[in-house]
Amino acid sequence: MAELVDRAAQVPADAGLTLITHVHIGRDDDLARLWTALAPAAVFGMRPFTAGETAAMKHANIAVVLPSPEQSGHDVGSTLWLNGVGRLPAQYLIGKGHTRLAYVLPDDPRLRALDQGRAEGAAQACAEAGLPVPIVSTIPLDTAAAETVAGWRQPPAAVCAYNDEVALALLAGMRKLACGTGCPGGPARRRRSR
Repeated sequence: MAELVDRAAQVPADAGLTLITHVHIGRDDDLARLWTALAPAAVFGMRPFTAGETAAMKHANIAVVLPSPEQSGHDVGSTLWLNGVGRLPAQYLIGKGHTRLAYVLPDDPRLRALDQGRAEGAAQACAEAGLPVPIVSTIPLDTAAAETVAGWRQPPAAVCAYNDEVALALLAGMRKLACGTGCPGGPARRRRSR
C-alpha cells in the first residue's frame, strides 16, 4: 500500500497538487469535516462511497470522485470493485484443482467493507465452479490465528488470505498447531526418559 501511495503521489505532484491520505473508520461526519477543511480537488476511495459520503462530497463541491457516485450503489461497477480482488485468488486455487477453500480476513473493523466484498468475490468464484461456499474466518494478526484454524470442522484444501499480513498470521498459527511444543524456535520439547 505504501508503494501504491508513493507512486500515486507523483502524478498530482507533477501538476502542482499534493496527495493527502486518510484512513477512514466509517463515520460519514468525520469525512464531511475533513472535506470541508481541505477542499480537495478530487477524492479517491479504496471502496465505493456510501450515500452519506457522496452527499457530503457533493455539498463540498468536490469535482472528481473515484469510484464515481454512480458506481457506489449495487451495480456492476460496484460489484466488480468490491469483489474482484477476492475472486482472483479463488479462481487461481480452483484452477489448480482445489475444491474446498477458505477466505481469511483481518479482524480490523476499518476494513469491513473491503473484507466482505473480497469474501463475496471468492464465494462467487466457488459458485461458478460448482464448489461449496468457502469457509470465511476472521483472525487476529498474531499466532492466536491457531484457534481459528483449529476451529475449522473440515479443513480447507487451500486458503485465500486478505493480504500478506493475514497470510503470515495464518501460517504462524498453523505452525503453532502442528508443532505443539516441539518446533525449532518454539518452546523446548520435553525429553522422554527411557
